[in-house]
Parts: sequence; C-alpha cells; structure tokens
Amino acid sequence: MHDEKAPQNKLGKPTTHSRHTASHVTGEISALADSLVQRMLACFDDSYGFSSASCQIYDTAWAAMADDGSWSIDVRSQTVGILNTSAALLALCRHAAEPLQISDYSENELAARIRLGALSLGAQLATWNDILTSNHIGVELIMPALLKYLQQADQSLCFDFKARKTLERMSAAKLSRFSPEMLYEQRPSSAVHSLEAFIGKIDFDKIRHHLFDGSMMASPSSTAAYLMHCSTWDEEAESYMRHVVKAGAGHGDGGVAGTFPIHYFEFNWVLATLLHAGFDISASDSPAVDKIRAIDVDDTAKGLWVLKNLGKDIDISPEVMIKIFEKEDAFATFGGERDRSLSSNCHVLLALLSWNDGLRHESQIRKAATFVCENWWNHEGQFRDKWASSEPSLSNNAHVLKVSIALFQACTRTLFEQQEDGSWEGSAEQTAYAILTLAEGRHLYFLGDLRSRMTQAIVKGAAFLDSCNPKLPERYWTSKTSYSVQFVFEAYVLAALKVSTTLENNKRDVGRFIGLGDRVSKLRSFTPLLQRTPLFSEVPEWQIWASLLESALFVPLLRARRLGVFPRDSINMTKDSYLDIIPFTWIGCNNLSKNFAPTTFMFDMMMISMLGFQTDEFMESVAASAFSHDPEGHESIRSASPEDNKRMERELKHYLHAHASQAEDNARFSRQLQDSRGQSYDSELPFFQWVRTLAADHVGVALPFAWACCWISSNFGSGADAFPSPLERYVVAAVERHLSTLCRMFNDLGSVARDKDEGNLNSICFPEFDKVHPNDLEAKKQALTSLAEYERSCLRQALDTLERAVGDAPDGNSEALFSQHKLGIIRYFCDVGELYNQLYVLRDFSATIVQQPGGLEVNQG
Repeated sequence: MHDEKAPQNKLGKPTTHSRHTASHVTGEISALADSLVQRMLACFDDSYGFSSASCQIYDTAWAAMADDGSWSIDVRSQTVGILNTSAALLALCRHAAEPLQISDYSENELAARIRLGALSLGAQLATWNDILTSNHIGVELIMPALLKYLQQADQSLCFDFKARKTLERMSAAKLSRFSPEMLYEQRPSSAVHSLEAFIGKIDFDKIRHHLFDGSMMASPSSTAAYLMHCSTWDEEAESYMRHVVKAGAGHGDGGVAGTFPIHYFEFNWVLATLLHAGFDISASDSPAVDKIRAIDVDDTAKGLWVLKNLGKDIDISPEVMIKIFEKEDAFATFGGERDRSLSSNCHVLLALLSWNDGLRHESQIRKAATFVCENWWNHEGQFRDKWASSEPSLSNNAHVLKVSIALFQACTRTLFEQQEDGSWEGSAEQTAYAILTLAEGRHLYFLGDLRSRMTQAIVKGAAFLDSCNPKLPERYWTSKTSYSVQFVFEAYVLAALKVSTTLENNKRDVGRFIGLGDRVSKLRSFTPLLQRTPLFSEVPEWQIWASLLESALFVPLLRARRLGVFPRDSINMTKDSYLDIIPFTWIGCNNLSKNFAPTTFMFDMMMISMLGFQTDEFMESVAASAFSHDPEGHESIRSASPEDNKRMERELKHYLHAHASQAEDNARFSRQLQDSRGQSYDSELPFFQWVRTLAADHVGVALPFAWACCWISSNFGSGADAFPSPLERYVVAAVERHLSTLCRMFNDLGSVARDKDEGNLNSICFPEFDKVHPNDLEAKKQALTSLAEYERSCLRQALDTLERAVGDAPDGNSEALFSQHKLGIIRYFCDVGELYNQLYVLRDFSATIVQQPGGLEVNQG
C-alpha cells in the first residue's frame, strides 16, 4: 500500500514533521477514517467476508495438521502460552510421525524441537496460575483434550502439574451441562467453535450440517479438526481453509487467524467507534454506506446503534435482539456462555437509548443498566471485560448514585494509571481506550473539578499516539487464545486523535442534578489535613482531591441509611459530621494502593464504620436492642462460613461489652478525680491486659475486621472459612489484635484533651505512665507513642507471617486465587486502620459529650 522505506505511523500513513493547523490535522484524520472504511469494503468477500484479526499460533498449529507456526509466551496470560505451546507441540509430533509434504527439516531437528517444546510446556504448566481467571473460549474442554492428544502421540508427553485437578473440575462442570452428542442436533451450539476438543468422542460425519460457508462457526482450528476427521474429504471446508490462509492477516505465509470471518464485528465496532468520536461516516459515497447496511443486518446492539446513527434504521428495531438475547439477569452474548459480558450490555444500553423509546424498553434499559452497575461494584482490581482484555432494593436516587460512582471510578482510575510518557501500559491501543474514556468523562458535571486534569491527560495521550513508533497492535482481544484486530485498532486510535482536537466543544451537563456543591465545599478543608499524614504526604494534591470527590458521592448513600439502626434524630444532638470523612478513609486507601477492592466491600465497610461511630453515641440507649440484630441480616454474613459467622457474633458481643465496660471505667475514674484520689487510674488490670482486651475491643476494629472476614468467606470463598488452617487462624487473630491495640493507642493519643475534659479513662491515665512521668503530659504521650510503634512492628511481622501461611496453597487452583483475594483485603483493611491512626493524631473526629442544663448529654462533633 505504501513504499516500505517511507517513514510511516501506526496507521500506515507517512509521517510528517511540519506544523499543522488544527483544521488541517482534523482533515487528515478524517481522510484516514474514510480510507479505513474503504479498505474494509475492499477486503469484503461475498462468500467468506473478511477478518483483520492477527494470526494465532494455536489455529496455525491445527491448520498445519490438515504448514508452519512459531512459538510464543503471552505476557498477559499464561493460558495463552500454554494453549499455543500445546497445539504447536502436537503439530510437530504429528508431522514427525507423518511428514506429508514437509521435507525441509530433518528428523533430528524435529526431535530436538519437540524435546525443547515439551520442556517449555512442562515449565509453563508447573506455574499455571490463571486458569480460574482466564476467559478464553472453551479452555476447560480444549486443554484436557490437548493433553490427551499429546500423550497419544508420545507416551513420554504426560504432564503432571498442580493445576490439573482444577482443570479437571472445570471440565467436569462444563460436561455436566453439555453432552458431545448434542452436536448432532440441528441447533448450533457454541461447542461447534471448538470441535478439536471432541476428537475420538464424536462422529464428525454427523456434524457436517453445522458447516456454514465452509467453516465451523468461523473457527479455522475447529474447521481443520473437522476436515481431518470426517471420512469423506470436504472440498467446501478445504476452500474455506485455503481462503483463510491466503486472505487472512498472514497473506499466504502459512499463518492462520483465530477467527475468520469477523466482518460483522469489525464493521460494527469500527463504524460505531468512528461515529461516536464525531466522524461523518454518512458523508462517504452512498454506495459504500448502502453496502455496509447490506452486510450488517444481524440484530446486534452495536449494529443497531450504527444503523440508527447512519439513518439506515428503516424496518429495523431492537425487538429481535431483545427476543433472542434478553435473559433473566441481563443480556447474553450467545447461548451457553459461562458469564455475561459487561461490554455487550453497555452496547445494548446504547442501542436501546438511541431508539428514543424509553417507555417501551424501560424494563430492558433498567436491567442492562443494573447489570453493568452491579458488575462494576462487585468487581475487584482492574476491570477486564469478557472479550477485550447484597444490597436492599434501591430507590431511584440511590441507583443513580451507584451508577455515578461507577462512572466516576472508571474515569479517575484511568487518570491514576497514565504513565509519564502519556501512554497507558506503553500501548497505543490501551492509550486510545483511555483517551476515549476520559473524553466521555468530561461530559459529567460531577467530574467538573477534574476536567482540566482530564484534558491534560488526553492531550498528553494524543501526543504519545502521534509520536509512538510504527508497530502492529498488541493482542488484547480474547477467543481461544489472544489476538489483535488491525481495523478496530486503527479506528480506536483515529477516534482518540479526533476527540483530542475537539475538547473545547464538550458540554458538561450530565449529572448536574446530583448536586455535590455543599458536600464538596466541606471536603475541601480535609485536603491540607490529609497532606500532613504519612500515607498521603507524597500523593499529588489532585489525586487526594479526586478521592475526596468520589467520597462525596457515597455520603448520600450513608445518610440514607444513618437511621437504619439508631434513631439518632429523635435525640437532641449535633450533626454527625464523621459521615463526611468515613468514605474517604476507605476510598483514599483503595486508590492509593491501586488494587481496587470491590466497591460493594468498600461500601459495606463504610456502613460498619458509621455504625461504630453511632455505637459510641448510643451505647446506653439502643445499642443492645437494635444494633445486635442488624449485621445478621446482611447477605455477606448469612452466606459466610459457620466459623466466620461465630467470630462475627463473638466480636459483636465483645464490642458491646467493651462499651459497657468503658462506661463503667469512665464513671469510676470520674469519681476518683472528684474525690481527689490522684490522676492515676486505680485499675484492677495492668495496662498491657487492659489495652489488649477491653480497650482494643472498644475502639471498634475487631468487629469490622470480623465483618471483612465474613465478606471474604461469602464473596471470594463461596462460604468456605476465610482462614482455615490453624496457623492462618492464629496469625490473622494476631493481626486483628495488634491492629486493634495500635488503633486504641493512637485514638487515645488524639483524644487526650477531650478525655480530660469529659473525665474519660485514657491510656496515659494508667499507673505505668504516672509512676515514671507523674506531671509530664508530653512524656506520657511519647511513652504511649513508643508502645504504639512496638504494636505497629508486631502488626507488620504478623502480616508477613500471614502472607507466608496463605501462600502455601498450590498455584493455579481456587485456593491460590482465594489466598490472593483475602490477603489483599486484609492489607487494605490495615491501611485504612493506619489512616485513622494518622488522622487521630491530627484531629479528633469523635463526638464530644457535654452536660446541658437539666442533665441532658449532647454530642458535639
């Protein structure tokens, strides 16, 4: 297409070094978009469609069994490397046994390559640890089959590895819902895409009716398996395979695409991406647009949105899509899938909303929106969609807030992850995705304070796209293994460059009605306070402010539940201002670590933190009668293991008992002061025992810690014990006790003045401090600080021991994944505890109780 010696950018356009006006640059980008559409049309074959998907070693190896492929380890997925190596090794074994047309390699060279391939596969299998998180199509059926075929080809190729039992369980679970004989039915199954998994299990002559335009569900590997094992050579399938090798991304070099054709997908995604970015695709010549409409008549959400926005929606509606793909919980991508796709339901939302018939499709819109929102709230870590790498019923306002939080997090987490060179992951494709995400975020009114930061990020990202070296797109898309899609890649890069030139045209009105004004003004005062804490002292101010803004969206959700347990407003007391800081303690630490715990977990912990503050206020009036019944009704408590449930009940009793005991100690100490019997507390317990038991229970760490363990058991362990072994159980208890003690000491350090005014018992009132420093308050506080530092060192050692204890689980199985999740939650919990410690040193957030005329106690927070 271009002289290979000419300097070119990633879009295949010769680069220039002169300055361009904005309009000239926009004109260039538009010309490239038109060229992209025309190139897609030129590739279209009336019989076989087209695919710009990259060649895949896996499918190349299967085609070679019916020319040549290379070996590869995927840096993002161990599963991809294992599938590629297994299939390629099998191809070599088959050719060594029956060379057929290949005579370029000696038997010795083939034997050496097989030996090295077997060593590589064995090493990869030994460390396979992403089997449960992998979303590659049919891996639970394909991989057991490949292992079987390898052993049949060479008895020495028998592999034993830690994750094998997990793989066998996954395979058994899949086959319990599917019988290979179901392939003989007329109705197509998604298993037709992976026929190579059923060699020796089915009669391939009985499945020819699934052949469509020569392929088995657009899968070259599946078609190759069919062609190899049907008793009569199928010329239609052979013609398809020849066309794939010739017209695919390999262009006749022997490489085979993983899926062919995918023209529906490519036309949909390319045109939707370009249209959404503001390109005028309808300005293309009419025959081209009409041809696109003629090709894309399948009832997919992306296609519906494209046709609607091209004005080609006559006699087309979403009804067929709804009829076929709507399920009870969400919209499916295809029948028999393991899990729903977030992106597919986003596309459904876009399509239904573009039809501007909200009343007719209200239930479907709400269903898709709810799925997307809940999927985001429950997801842990960086989000990876299926295809591209509980709560009481909510009011409409609460639902809007949850959606707003998901949108806010999508934008701010994208901002957090931009690299110094302006890219995301050093990748042009990921950078294009991020730019488009932020460009959409600029429309959101509640992100207005971060608008300039998003603009800077977009401009910096676009500069990276404009300057990065020419290279093929990376393999971010998943099927059986991983692949790239050239046309889709180009469309995203063009769209990102396009939106970066039209930033001033954005309107930021979406979500204006949420109204964060009052909350935002209150939160501004926290920024300098947080910058004084060791945790946030080196964090850029805009990142702290982003976390505070996110916190503001959670405050209304907390306030809506603030009277769910304690009837606070029926008693004369000042405003519960602690609600403004509680969300940040969980959000700030979450964003700081960039591990991104599930939003549901964060909100649950905000709730129990709020209940902890309220218990301090209402212990004597309603705690025993109301609070004791609340946690048991929570889904994460009901579905946790019996052991974690017992721990939760036990810690709740200790917590309430500690408040009663603290009240008694306060009263006793107050009488002691009134009787002038000295400033040192006449305690029956030594300070060590008191601070490690009653005082630590009172500070309210053990109860939410037990709640977190129940949450881990319920959401990550499917009801199994969060910490099952004797060592894990002992050490996690030590973690909780050291953290509780540490938090109590810092709480007391921050409340010395208030406790003195109220006559409350504080750590420094114990004889151990008074005997050494009877009249030196600062010396007492320094002594307590030293003890707190000791507890901190014990906490760190306990955390390290816990990590080693849970790290003994075999890689690649559910225990290893469970260990990873629970360690992340516990460390995150400890980070939040440390933030409270640092804040208490700077400011006391607890309510102050003073006596009013008539004996009424009023909290002043």
